[in-house]
Amino acid sequence: KSGMGVCEYINRKRCENAAGFLRQTEDRIQEIAFLVGFEDSNYFTNVFTRYYGTSPRDYRNGFKKK
Repeated sequence: KSGMGVCEYINRKRCENAAGFLRQTEDRIQEIAFLVGFEDSNYFTNVFTRYYGTSPRDYRNGFKKK
């Protein structure tokens, strides 16, 4: 019903959860990646960048400036 595959849906939800942690905590990006279910922080960065158009670090820094 969502129009996407299971893996894509799971990764999108993981990235949405990670975005919340990036906005609300100072946890290390690697810790957030593992917390939301990614076993490889580099893969997390690639997936997150694909969905949000920016790296997790830049995403966090954008919210710090606001």
